[in-house]
Amino acid sequence: MTKPLLLFFMTIQFLMGQASKDTLVVAYAPAAPFIIQEDGLLEGINVWLWRQVANDLELEYKLKQMNFSDMLDALKRGDVDVSINPLTITGHRSKDMEFTHSFFASHSSVAVAQESSFQKLRQFIASFFKLNFLKGFLLLLVILLFFGTVAWFFERRGNPEFRKNHKGVWDGLWWSAVTLTTVGYGDKSPRTRGGKIAAMGLMLSGLLFVSGLTASIASSLTVDQLANSNDSFNAFKERKVGTIKGSEARDFLKVHFFKDVEEFEGVVPGLKALKNHQLDAFFELSKP
Repeated sequence: MTKPLLLFFMTIQFLMGQASKDTLVVAYAPAAPFIIQEDGLLEGINVWLWRQVANDLELEYKLKQMNFSDMLDALKRGDVDVSINPLTITGHRSKDMEFTHSFFASHSSVAVAQESSFQKLRQFIASFFKLNFLKGFLLLLVILLFFGTVAWFFERRGNPEFRKNHKGVWDGLWWSAVTLTTVGYGDKSPRTRGGKIAAMGLMLSGLLFVSGLTASIASSLTVDQLANSNDSFNAFKERKVGTIKGSEARDFLKVHFFKDVEEFEGVVPGLKALKNHQLDAFFELSKP
């Protein structure tokens, strides 16, 4: 599910061909390995390349650190002259910015938090509390209670295995459960014609219902497993995801109808939220 994206230097009012000695405002946002800022040092591929260009053209400049989204807005307004950040070129951005030739190719990526065995077990157990499963289980109880009550009604007088008072309803429910599950303890069995007809109805309806219920449970578990799969972008459409504010990844998620998207100022805050299980995935289609 990855696709290649090109990384670019971008600029507005690029002045390399001008002889002016005005000081350029060069904006950047940390994006390793292209722009690395640690312990007061600024390094990385793009930093080195920009210094080489500025040195060859004898350009005077000052570096200005900004958030990624603020940097894009500043470029559009002309508050900064150049950005040395890696950026995906799009038709929309090309209307407001000029790009140099690409020098690096990247791929789409999605970061997901590693699930523990306990989380997987909890997810499996939660599948049994879904609405469809509970509806099927409730219908099963209704069937057992109905045929158990009918059997008790016919058996309560001539069959000592079924008590005559209201407690006999439990005897009928026990008998219907044992019969439907084909356990066949033999402690209770119908003797009257009406009881035997009820037993036949329970057996026939049980064959049809139990097979359907089994298929429904298996289908529900399979659907849940596919919904929680991490094999494709579409698997996260109904889940909470994060991305970098103002990035191409944000536009991608918007176009493809992702419903719950949280935006961050950079990769590090997004990955921290993912690690703390505040997100199900963090999207970065390029740098950034």
